[in-house]
Parts: sequence; structure tokens; C-alpha cells
Amino acid sequence: MRLVSELDPQFVEFIKYPLLGAFRCGRLMIPKDGLMWIKDNVKKFNILLENNTSRNIGILSEKQIRETLIKRYKNKNSTPYDLENQVNSLYNEQFRQIEDFPKISASNGITLLFEPLGISTSDWSMDFQTNGKFAFSERFGTPSFPFKTLEYAFLQTFDVEDLTCAEIGLKSEKIMSDFFQSELFKKMISKREQTFASRNQPIIQQCMKCHSSGDYLIPQIPFDNPSQLKSALYQKAQTSDLPLIDEIKYRTGPFAPSPDRMPLGLIPSPQQIDELIQYLEAL
Repeated sequence: MRLVSELDPQFVEFIKYPLLGAFRCGRLMIPKDGLMWIKDNVKKFNILLENNTSRNIGILSEKQIRETLIKRYKNKNSTPYDLENQVNSLYNEQFRQIEDFPKISASNGITLLFEPLGISTSDWSMDFQTNGKFAFSERFGTPSFPFKTLEYAFLQTFDVEDLTCAEIGLKSEKIMSDFFQSELFKKMISKREQTFASRNQPIIQQCMKCHSSGDYLIPQIPFDNPSQLKSALYQKAQTSDLPLIDEIKYRTGPFAPSPDRMPLGLIPSPQQIDELIQYLEAL
């Protein structure tokens, strides 16, 4: 609830139904083009998105849907024919969504909905040992049942009516389709890139200084030319049998011995290294 209060209110309106879909239904309820964009922008998190019908959270029978709608509309004018049409439509919609929306954990749902947009979730946990992931055991008051606890917090934060997962999916898909076409989305991505550039300019400049210098004693890597760099990243590195991107991960990682460690002359933070790798993988 505190974190939501610190976000842009306009963004909160876009994100609330996708959040509810992750917490209540265990699925990332995003349109297909949006899912593709998210996959391209969260490679560093190594989160596998998969369609799997073995976890059908929130799937209701026709009887359950009918009872939910009757309870909701008991004080409204609605004919039996209208009701049955809605029941049939929502029942079938559930199975379309199983195919289109990947299953997701509460923790990964939060990561995928915020991190690609430049909103860091690294400290969004009561368990400081999880590096931002919601723990599944009691520690510093972390909930044992994060789906239920997060759903409760969501309903305390937002004034939304009781919806079936199929209805949440429809609302989430529509509003996120609008979001990816909005000026707010463009603004957030622009801010993300500016933040990356300001934090990582010294690292990129150091990479260019050494590896784009023309010095034949140093492996020449086109850090100064993004299109050429994109092509080179997945080719064999000059100094090992690894693809260049993996060689960079090794040399900037915490386990490289001092003679191998890059960039020379700089001691970047773990976050700067993460952002550098994210930038390279997103080229």
C-alpha cells in the first residue's frame, strides 16, 4: 500500500488490474504484443514465462459464474437471457486466457510489471535476504501466503468490485493495450533510458576508450556502434570460446579474478553492472 502511494497516480490506474490478475489469478494478464515487449526487457531476471494449464487458479464452473453475477446484479435490471449470455461468454473466456496469459508467481508478477518500466523493486520486500523477492516463509513479518496477503492489500488500496478472473483478464488486457500506446509509457521508457545513461555513462565510456581505440593489443569491440555491437554480442569472443555477451558477464561479474575483471579503473556497483547487461541484452 505504501509503495503504490508513491507511484504516479496515472500509472497506478493502468497497472491495478494486471496486479490483481497476478495476485488473485496467478497469471500475467497482458496483451500479446505487450508480453513480447516485457520478455525482451527482462532478460536479466531469467524469468521463464510459460503457458501451462496445470495451474488453473480462479477457473469457475458455469454455476459459480452464474451465482457470482446474480449476487452482483441482484439489485440491477438484468434479464435471464442477458445473464446466460454473460455466463457462457465468461466461462469460455477463461480458457482463452489460459492459453494467452502465462502463469506467474506473485513475486515474478511484481518484477515483470514494474522493472521493465524503470521502476526498481530491489527493496520491495520485508525479507532483506531475498533481494527484492517476496519470501514464502515468515521473516520480518513476510506473509506465508503471498497471493492472499497481496490480494488483501490490493483490495484495501483500490476500490474495485468483486470480479471473476475472466473479467479481470478482459479489463487488464484492454487497459494495458491502451497503456503501451500511451504518452505515459513513452515518457517512462525515456526516463528509464536517461537514468541508465546517467548511471552507466562512465562504464560505457571506459569500454569505448579501451575496446574501440584501434589498439591491436586490445580486443576491438564496437561499444561505440550499437548496431554492430548487437551483432557481435552473440558471436564467439576473441579471448575465449564463449559468446561475447557471456564473456562480458563473466568479466564484469563478482567471481572474475582481478586480472580478468572489467572495466579497468572503475569499481561499478552491482546495480550498474545489472543495468549494463540489461542494456546489452536489449540491443
